Amino acid sequence: MVFRGAVHFGDGQEASAASATLEITGMNSQTTENFAPGTTSFLWSPPPPTAAEDVYDITLTFRDAGNAVVGALTSRLAAVTGTYTPAAVDAVPDSAAWSRAKGNPVIPYDAAWAEATAGSGSGILAIAKVNGAAKNHGLPDASGYFGWKLTGSDWGYGAFALTLSFPPAGW
Repeated sequence: MVFRGAVHFGDGQEASAASATLEITGMNSQTTENFAPGTTSFLWSPPPPTAAEDVYDITLTFRDAGNAVVGALTSRLAAVTGTYTPAAVDAVPDSAAWSRAKGNPVIPYDAAWAEATAGSGSGILAIAKVNGAAKNHGLPDASGYFGWKLTGSDWGYGAFALTLSFPPAGW
């Protein structure tokens, strides 16, 4: 998987840009690239997710000569097992694979999975460690991917309960 992109300083607010900065932040890595006008393309290849799944937040920020932001573009990319090679699908909730999370897992979500939540605009993923910490994560969209950073975090190890909910539209 290779991503090619053009850094275009031509239309809209970006026309006044004197520079651009690309930030790619994942659970396992971070990359920053700076561009000057005249840059026509950039090539980035995420690490293969065979070692670790990841969700990348990508921001291209345009700045004027005084370093003030004049525009920005954002995107999100999920790289999961099976992106490059076949992956086994385990649909048995009581299987051993579901009881052992290793590394930083990527959790897919979609409000359309249930008819009652299909009209929701965003959701909440609640993660609670049994007899421990709990945290709610606001999900920005009705469907997408959530990167749960376990490695090197305060979560430690143990048993966790995850709850996905979608408040009614307009709530």
